[in-house]
Amino acid sequence: MFKKIVWANDSSWQAQHAMPLVKELATDGGAKLVVVYAQEGGVLGKLFVEKGDQTPPKLLSHTVEELQRAGLDAELMVVGSGAGGQSQAIADVARRIGADLIVAGNAGHGAVGGVVFGSILGRLLHLAPCPVLTVPATVTG
Repeated sequence: MFKKIVWANDSSWQAQHAMPLVKELATDGGAKLVVVYAQEGGVLGKLFVEKGDQTPPKLLSHTVEELQRAGLDAELMVVGSGAGGQSQAIADVARRIGADLIVAGNAGHGAVGGVVFGSILGRLLHLAPCPVLTVPATVTG
């Protein structure tokens, strides 16, 4: 059904929680899986670079290797987020590769948390060129 899937992943436990579903979706349709990490600009982005081996891109490279060992056609794409932010960067990748689906974990901050922390996912829903599947953090497999 899906030929190209973008998995928006920041290496958080909420994002990683979506992995079983992502694997199933990609396996069932023989889809290409592109794990997208949209690096935050500014001070936070620089902090990740200074942490060495524990950066989200490094952790995600291990996730992609695991997916490849499981037989999936998977790759990691690290992109910078410009003025449009992380949501725009993820939507741009999905558009550029012709993705059929974007999968993202949902932290479930609630209404107040969404206002305080901002909502990358909420904005992505408005910008995405294809359906967005959110995986709630509370779902257990």
